[in-house]
Amino acid sequence: MRLEKYINSRYCTTALLLTVLAGCAGRPVKQLAVDNARWQMRQSQLSAIHHWTASGRIAIRDEVTGWTASYEWQQSPDSYDIQLRGPLGYGVMQLIGSDQRVELRQAGKTALYSASAEQLLVEQTGWQLPVEGLRYWILGLPRPDSDEQHQLNDEAALDTLHQDGWKISYSRYKEVKNHWLPGKITLTQADLSVKLLVDAWKLE
Repeated sequence: MRLEKYINSRYCTTALLLTVLAGCAGRPVKQLAVDNARWQMRQSQLSAIHHWTASGRIAIRDEVTGWTASYEWQQSPDSYDIQLRGPLGYGVMQLIGSDQRVELRQAGKTALYSASAEQLLVEQTGWQLPVEGLRYWILGLPRPDSDEQHQLNDEAALDTLHQDGWKISYSRYKEVKNHWLPGKITLTQADLSVKLLVDAWKLE
């Protein structure tokens, strides 16, 4: 009789423990679903921003050297205009791009053309700046049609993103016209680091 009571007691204890564990496991799963839904909504809202201007500072560094500059980036659906002021003593560098070609302008020099903004910058400065990806990453979005992995913060916005060989980390989000947009983006790839500070956003 005592053995039967002991077995029944252990059974009830085990059943209660399993019930508690099931409840604890269910909450994170439910929260994950909520976060994913919020993330899908955020992506839809950010993807609807077709005209924007971001300005601030950028720093690029590897194990040996680095350069800093101020920038202003104007983006429309079909083109962009990026001005870099002060990198490596080049003065003002201007990248004007579309789906067809990219033009690099520098004061007192002949304009240069290419199909790739990254190629022009590497040729002229020796630095890699993933302009095509940054068009989306700066808003806190993955680049479309490219594999990615991401982690979200407590607000269901990007905390880290892995895409196109880069790790992109986000912080200092700020509210701009009912959108939460990054204030600091850090890109790393091997020994290369790119830090982008957004001091001001303008959405049209």
